[in-house]
Order: sequence, then C-alpha cells, then structure tokens
Amino acid sequence: MNLRVISTTSTSIFVMWDEVLSDEQNGNISSYNVRYQAIPEAGSAGPFFTELVMAPTRQVNLTGLTKDMHYNVSVLAST
Repeated sequence: MNLRVISTTSTSIFVMWDEVLSDEQNGNISSYNVRYQAIPEAGSAGPFFTELVMAPTRQVNLTGLTKDMHYNVSVLAST
C-alpha cells in the first residue's frame, strides 16, 4: 500500500498510504486503522495506539508523540 511517514515536527508525523487494489479488497473499504507504537532503543516497546480514518481519506497526522523516539506504524483496511 506504499505507506509513507514524514516527520512534521519533533512530536508529530504525517502518515499517508495508497488505496488497496480493487482485486485485493474483500468488499468496499469503509475505514483504515492506523496503529503506531513507540520503539525505544533499549527495553520493551510501548503500547499500541490506534487512529481511525474514515475512507476515502488515506492520510492522518499523528500528534503528541515522544520527541526523538522511533515509531512502528502500520495501516489496516476495514470493510
């Protein structure tokens, strides 16, 4: 889905993705769940957070993140 993540400030990232190909859809896409998790350099990863994005929008700005932290981001399409 060509997930792209761009740092917009020290505590926010802009996430965007492409539409799911029609032959890979299991029905009409109604929403997207954007999951993200802080990945510290040492120790266990933080909790998962989810942002719901209603289709056809395929972008979201995640704010309130920890400065200088790496994040794991994934997007799941829902029908």
